[in-house]
Amino acid sequence: MDTLLVTGRGAHIRKKKEMLSIIQKITEPSEKRETTISPLDLNMVILSGDLSITSGALRLLASHDVGVVVMDGYGRPFGHFLPLQKGMIIENVERQRDMPRGKALRAAQEICRCACRNKITLLQAVGRSMDIDFSAEVGGIRRKIKGINRATDPRALFGFEGAATKVYFSGFRRAIPPEFGFKGRNHHPPRDAINALLSYGYGILYPRIRRAVVTAGLSPYYGVHHISYKKQEALVYDLIEEFRQPIIDRVVLTAVHQGRIRPDQFSCTPEGCIIEPRAKKTYASAVMRRLHAEYSYMGRREQFSRIIERQARYYAGFVNGEHEYRAFLY
Repeated sequence: MDTLLVTGRGAHIRKKKEMLSIIQKITEPSEKRETTISPLDLNMVILSGDLSITSGALRLLASHDVGVVVMDGYGRPFGHFLPLQKGMIIENVERQRDMPRGKALRAAQEICRCACRNKITLLQAVGRSMDIDFSAEVGGIRRKIKGINRATDPRALFGFEGAATKVYFSGFRRAIPPEFGFKGRNHHPPRDAINALLSYGYGILYPRIRRAVVTAGLSPYYGVHHISYKKQEALVYDLIEEFRQPIIDRVVLTAVHQGRIRPDQFSCTPEGCIIEPRAKKTYASAVMRRLHAEYSYMGRREQFSRIIERQARYYAGFVNGEHEYRAFLY
């Protein structure tokens, strides 16, 4: 285990000797379960729900270089706690901020191009396993890739990428059982069960990308594609595009088709759709397993969690002029 996800109402996290103690309610208020975990086994703790953590636990985690992320009920991270030496040493901020326009454009095109190709790869894999013809969607995305290759301004890439994403989700929708009521991508907040799963999964993925970025000595605020995201972590939004389909979207499809997640495990209102606690744990566990699954990367088998870290370091090498950037291709 390198990531601990704590969910549910009333959980309490504290330091117990040199261990992390998690106390959770079972069913009745008087019933509690205590779990102890060594911080040596962790590099990140994600907190989701109405729970508490002591300052002693935070100090213990910081002393072992473990970051803490706080998410809301929809899976949106709204707070990060990083150990000081990792959170403050940003070595490449000037090179990122002052990157030549042509260099930034090439990297932005590469990210968009590979994100689109990853969408194609997932659709083709699903098409083979479910006997669905996605040739129209694949052709549509490929046409958007041609536009990405011709773009002369980073802002123009948003139009092509957005159009490709719309085409992708029109195909993705056909692979979702109709009882889930999925019509297309929406968020802030998600309006249906599948969008709730996607948003929550991206919320788990986001801090992994962010930690990798900061650990690589990069500022999360200076990206090449999401340059219009002022006062937001543009580079994190850039790099997450490479991993949405191979990690989160794939888990969503697997979970709903294997019956691990059912339509009745969501609480949906006009204000949004929230995954119920038991299903949230099931789904989060599936995401964690996927993060630890191995995939071929640069000539060797690596866990996706390690690929994310190596990809951030590779981007740092690009920033420092060592090579052109090559995005992760699924």
